[in-house]
Amino acid sequence: MDSTLGAQNTIVLYFDLDQTLLESEMETKGVSRLTEGAKVDLSTSLDGIADSYCYKENGDIKSSGKITAFARNEFKAIFNKINDCNSAGLNKKVIVRALTNNYYGESDIKKILSCFYGCKVEFDGYANAYRKVPDPTNPEINLYHPGKGATMDSDYNQVYGEMGISKNNIYLIDDSEKNCMDAEAYGFKTVRMGTHSKESNGYNYVEEKSKIFSELSKLLDDTLSRGL
Repeated sequence: MDSTLGAQNTIVLYFDLDQTLLESEMETKGVSRLTEGAKVDLSTSLDGIADSYCYKENGDIKSSGKITAFARNEFKAIFNKINDCNSAGLNKKVIVRALTNNYYGESDIKKILSCFYGCKVEFDGYANAYRKVPDPTNPEINLYHPGKGATMDSDYNQVYGEMGISKNNIYLIDDSEKNCMDAEAYGFKTVRMGTHSKESNGYNYVEEKSKIFSELSKLLDDTLSRGL
């Protein structure tokens, strides 16, 4: 396959963690940040709960608590479709990244998500609150904890733009309106979860749930069909 055509058939999905794929007792300090309607989609299955996750800083445990999968069945179906897309040819069609403003360790959280959503889940990149990106006006200066839009733009400038992937094929899936607006300001697409009790701005997850997962499913179906 021509490399340009391959890039046109490739999408990049950035998944937020908190109030998107999971909810953490450490992040919420025991008070759920999900809207009332979204709380019913927290997993009650033992397979969807990690009881002993710990934040670590410089090797020391900072805090600990349980992590619970959110919309586990729906996201498991999405990750299965991603696997179908990437198993249907020689070229990877869906690049999956995790992008969080929290401090989760990469290896542990990847292991937890794989348990929640299936061992076939593969993340091609991971960025947490410790991330830094170069200042475009002065490459020798690093910006600490940039917004998600700037992080995605840095990845685009360094990797995906060079691959020929359009910004129209790069998505952020996130509960925060602020994060989505930030990504859109840089020209990326977004899928808003509307699950955060203080950042949904009237966007009702219960009303939009079917649309959210239908949109993700259709995006993957279209990606698969283009690559065949």
